[in-house]
Amino acid sequence: MLMNPIFTKKNLPLIVALAIPVLMILGLAAAIYLPGLGKSPAYDFVYISGSGVQYPSYQGYDYVVKDGHLVKADRPVNNSLLPFYKDQADEQQLYFYDVKAGASRELSFEEASKLHLDPATQSPDGYEVSRGGYSGGFLFFDGRSDYDHWYLRGHNRSRLLNLKLIGSYYDNFKFLGWVR
Repeated sequence: MLMNPIFTKKNLPLIVALAIPVLMILGLAAAIYLPGLGKSPAYDFVYISGSGVQYPSYQGYDYVVKDGHLVKADRPVNNSLLPFYKDQADEQQLYFYDVKAGASRELSFEEASKLHLDPATQSPDGYEVSRGGYSGGFLFFDGRSDYDHWYLRGHNRSRLLNLKLIGSYYDNFKFLGWVR
């Protein structure tokens, strides 16, 4: 029987030396990705979209979660910004995001106020809603930006969200709470 000349006793230290880094990389990849395998997000969430929802200094109220329910919190109007933003106050809309269906639907304030919401940034099952980023380029190559996209991230996984957004991408999304 002929044996492959590479796998001889003389080459054994070389084979072991090359196998150790490969096994370490495979072990590290398994340690990172196997714990999250089979997990999927279970909690839906409520958000608001419209021009200026991150910095709504032109409206007389904010949407906040208090004692597990959505309420309108009064806030004095900033008159110095009113001429610039007076038409944007009507553009805001509440949405319910169904994570299993991957879709948003409009929600009235009355419907949203009846839901039990958790305003924590991370859901009880370990997921969070976060904005995309910018990966810088190198020398003459431009980087890649997905700053106008939102993701559901957790357990070493990331899923692009299919959100209905109103207005410019800079400040048109505000997370309000996880539906409990």
